[in-house]
Amino acid sequence: MGLRGRRALAAALLGLGVLVGSAPAGAAGGLDGPVALAATTSVVWVASAGNASLSAFSVARLAPTLSVVASRANGLADPTALAVAGDALWVADRTTSTLSEFDVATGQHRRTVHAPRHELATPVALAAARGVLWVADAAGTLVALDAATGRVEHVVRPSPRNALSSPRALVVVGGRLWVLDEGTASLTILDARTGRLLRVVRRGAAHLSAPVALAAAGRRVYVTDAGSSSLSVFDARSARRVAVVAARRDRLDSPWGVAAAEGRVYVTDAAGDALTILDARTGRLLRVLRGSAYHLDDPLAVAVTGAWVWVLNGAGNSISVIGSRSWRFERLLG
Repeated sequence: MGLRGRRALAAALLGLGVLVGSAPAGAAGGLDGPVALAATTSVVWVASAGNASLSAFSVARLAPTLSVVASRANGLADPTALAVAGDALWVADRTTSTLSEFDVATGQHRRTVHAPRHELATPVALAAARGVLWVADAAGTLVALDAATGRVEHVVRPSPRNALSSPRALVVVGGRLWVLDEGTASLTILDARTGRLLRVVRRGAAHLSAPVALAAAGRRVYVTDAGSSSLSVFDARSARRVAVVAARRDRLDSPWGVAAAEGRVYVTDAAGDALTILDARTGRLLRVLRGSAYHLDDPLAVAVTGAWVWVLNGAGNSISVIGSRSWRFERLLG
């Protein structure tokens, strides 16, 4: 899979693969065209599109623990998005148009939900909060499922009013579902429990041109925009843009993945093979990590868990593990 293809597939932010058994790492061929990662306090999961596999890495030991592949039993072939809800790991697959639930610690398959195909033909993004699992379809529809039963609770169809066209990423903050829509370059905000439309921040107000990813922490929502080579910061309550990071020194040539944790914002720069670290409160540049010392090679997604920053390298078929306080390269996994 080429670089352009990996980026397009990774754009739904956090994608995840299918889980079968508990084979030792490497049994499924390792990372091959990794497209996304997701982290809990104990494990980091990585989906590989090239071999339809999922690899798990221990946060405590910084070591691989599982490597598994798709099968008829779990019905997944092209995993594209994930959400962690309690002890459940929900996985969306855009080839089979299914949503599957797994045990987040063991990878045991629990069930597969076949949503109505006319509503979810191509699921591309997930977000979970308060027992509700939100799913975005590439064609613009949003579907809410009861995370306990898998029953469809709400369906939000695209319209000029809600500015939904081709959702790219979802995040829940403060009881609100934020939807990043690539087609309209806008932000649609819904009540995360009921699906009621609360606000739309359209292209002009959002100042977005080619938005890629979302992250939230505290009262802030962060949006990477590859079109303007910038990171926009929105107030989670008012939905007003309060800051933009676009200085040359920040080296956001092609901002892609974003994560916010412990007072810092981490932005991957796919074209520049770099990781930019900012102060979450002030936007001040703290450090730009780049070069062979960090083994960053088309970094797409980023997550922070434990004492580590985990950067998924799309072209490098690897994960760079970096200290979240020392900013020192620790290990290359994959």
